[in-house]
Amino acid sequence: MRKIKFILLMLIVLSSFVVLKALGEGVGNSLVLKAVEGNSDQLTASVGDSVKQLQNNNADLSEVYSQNVISTSSLSKINNSGCDLNVSAQLGLVRPFGQNYSLVEFNADNHWPIASITKLMTAMIVYENMNLEKNITFTSSSASVDGVTGDFKVGETFKISDLISSMLIFSSNRAAEALSQDFGRDKFMDLMNKKAKELSMMDTNFYDPTGLSMNNQSTPNDIFKLVSYIYNVHPEILKITRQIKTYITEINSRKRRTILNINEFVGTANFIGGKTGFIEESKGNLVSVFNVDNQLIITVVLGSQNRFGETKKLLECAQ
Repeated sequence: MRKIKFILLMLIVLSSFVVLKALGEGVGNSLVLKAVEGNSDQLTASVGDSVKQLQNNNADLSEVYSQNVISTSSLSKINNSGCDLNVSAQLGLVRPFGQNYSLVEFNADNHWPIASITKLMTAMIVYENMNLEKNITFTSSSASVDGVTGDFKVGETFKISDLISSMLIFSSNRAAEALSQDFGRDKFMDLMNKKAKELSMMDTNFYDPTGLSMNNQSTPNDIFKLVSYIYNVHPEILKITRQIKTYITEINSRKRRTILNINEFVGTANFIGGKTGFIEESKGNLVSVFNVDNQLIITVVLGSQNRFGETKKLLECAQ
């Protein structure tokens, strides 16, 4: 009889150990496999239930509660393909257009300086509020902006449509600044932030039209909303971003300039459009739209040391 009781006791202890181990793994998997499940409500419930069960077992929850930012070292096998993902990017997302689930996703609700990705919103505000045929003359203020400039000088005059091309293809900061100043910079910035709210980009703030300020911040999820709107309402913006080169003309001299695209994906058959971004505080940023097997896929990579290579890797892992 004692032997039977002892065996039963050992079985109970062993079962408890297995349950506790499963609970511990359940929390980790619920956090890391967010992209696989694709349902944030179910994910929240799963994490919440696991945490409650751990609490009941007096487990240490400090690591669980500190996971506001999931380190990239924990991002292996976060998609259905079981792809071993190891990237330098701090935030990322791969999501089909028009869907609310991700194929790959990490830190997609966290804020990050988006740099020149800002210019997508700048272009959209211009399209919706300014006459593209109007001419703009560079002032000492707009012609003195640093970073990628496009070599615009004081007194030079260009069509707004040409400045948009320079801003989106070559990422000219001076073109972006000239556009906002011509409209009225404060009013222009108000419109950028107002539009963000209209698109439910609640975690986005625009401080300038160029992206030079690290105060221009957003999240991968919000950038997805922005690019989705552009694809639906202003596809011409994406069309500009995929041009290998274009020509702009200075009105006074009638001299034509060649503007070359700095996006490495340009010329790729399935590339629909996108925008680069870089400042020291953000490192490499990139949002892209691809046609993969007749399905539109939007990718967002922020804080990367190799934004083009890691975008390819995320895209491959998602397939």
